Amino acid sequence: MARRELSLCTSCGAWSPGGPRCGHPRDPRLVWLRPPWWDGLGDLLLMALFAVLLAAVLMGIGPLLWWLYPFWPPESPLHIAGALCIGLVALPSSIFGIGVILAIPELYRGRCWHLRDAAASDDDRVVGQIFVRVRAPVSGGVVHTVRSPVPAPDCSDMSSESAARLTGDPSLVLAAALAGLAARGRIALTRVDTSGWNLHRRGPPLAIRSSAVHIRSLSPRTADDPWLEGVLLDRLADDRPVELRPVLRALLLRLGADDHPRLVWPVDADTPPDVALRAVPLGAPPRPDDPAAVRAVLAAWRARDPERVAPVLELVASLTAELLPAPAPESRPGAFPPTSPV
Repeated sequence: MARRELSLCTSCGAWSPGGPRCGHPRDPRLVWLRPPWWDGLGDLLLMALFAVLLAAVLMGIGPLLWWLYPFWPPESPLHIAGALCIGLVALPSSIFGIGVILAIPELYRGRCWHLRDAAASDDDRVVGQIFVRVRAPVSGGVVHTVRSPVPAPDCSDMSSESAARLTGDPSLVLAAALAGLAARGRIALTRVDTSGWNLHRRGPPLAIRSSAVHIRSLSPRTADDPWLEGVLLDRLADDRPVELRPVLRALLLRLGADDHPRLVWPVDADTPPDVALRAVPLGAPPRPDDPAAVRAVLAAWRARDPERVAPVLELVASLTAELLPAPAPESRPGAFPPTSPV
């Protein structure tokens, strides 16, 4: 493809053929590449051929019905009614067929310009394409993806078992399991930030901005892993990065079900959720709730890099509060004091 600049801002999608209008400086790492002049013509010819055939079929319905109609000229009221029905079918079909022919120019998608990122890497990449018709962009967009690793905490002895000995807060137990696996090099957490814009035929460019946390398994499950860590690692067995939210959601939904022999999550007050959760990794009733040590470890992890670690802990806290809501303390006898989110 020949190289040539396109007067389209890669930051916001502003079209400015007469000069800069949006105020964004040109990014030297990004260049729009011009396609050859025949780009898209093959697809247009195929769609035009299909449109012509469709129009021919639609416009031929009327003449075919007139040819098949045996009573011409119609004389009786029944024959006249039949001729009128043929006209009611033939006229709209012919009009629609003519409309299909007239719409053939609209089938042209335009010339597809591609965005080249001269400094692309696995952790920082910009991709984009734009379709240009009549010297103006009509659709397309640009997506900038930045992946930044979440630093591992300094707590190799942390696990769901060690946390469950101190607290029954599901969010703390699950966060401790993630922290321990990351500290021991069993999983890798990555924050993925996406920004950019989309352009459609009508309206200004629509900004894109999202952030997510991805998780990847670095080692398979072993017999020494606690139950909670084992279930988490089983969902990452393919060794590919996946979004953390659906993984945690599936794990919490399994905790909320009664499919584990020692896990009972009832609606009555006989076994509160925190005691039921602590029975899974420990297999015995735990000591009274004292989450200070677990909170200190998680706070130290957050302090290492608040921008990357905080989304992980906030995701655990929000999903746990949504899927495993703890009953009110006054609704069950002998309940532990309520705990705050991670």
